Amino acid sequence: MTSIHARHIEPTTTGISGSLSDAYRLKIDFLENWLIRVAVAPEEGFRIDRTWMIAPEEYPPLAGRSKLSLDSFSCPKTTWFDNTVSADNCRITIEASPLRLIIEQRINEQWQALA
Repeated sequence: MTSIHARHIEPTTTGISGSLSDAYRLKIDFLENWLIRVAVAPEEGFRIDRTWMIAPEEYPPLAGRSKLSLDSFSCPKTTWFDNTVSADNCRITIEASPLRLIIEQRINEQWQALA
């Protein structure tokens, strides 16, 4: 098994985006206060670019929607500091080598890792 390593990570308006080893890309979007999308895809993109899992009613069921679409989500404001991206009550710390995501939720004013 090969480990994946983060090469370059930068903030976006909804989370982070970055390049990984072995020609992969990482994209993390905070879609809602309770919903985070983590996508790891080849640099050339997904083989199937549509999803039928999370599709609001305005999308016809057979058409699906783009896997990375932000439509119909509130996309809370995020902040980026010291390899950590956060929004409201959730945060993700990125360790680069090997790639590791530590996802935490604020409960009673304390950060707790999600298992």
